[in-house]
Amino acid sequence: MIKNISSEEKLSLISLLSNSMLSKEHNTAKSKDGWASRFAGTWKDSRSAEEIMNDIRSARTNNTFDMEL
Repeated sequence: MIKNISSEEKLSLISLLSNSMLSKEHNTAKSKDGWASRFAGTWKDSRSAEEIMNDIRSARTNNTFDMEL
């Protein structure tokens, strides 16, 4: 089947395949190394970081109840 393809078309096919493999390797490496960075800056809130931390701390509860096993 490949015998019937011209040399120019074969080179074009090789180029397309190479580029697709390189972009997959680049995307895979990028997603493994910086997976957390995809979430950076996505939290939107009008409060400052200190206010958010204070709200979280003030909302904490102590679970002090007797448990029978």
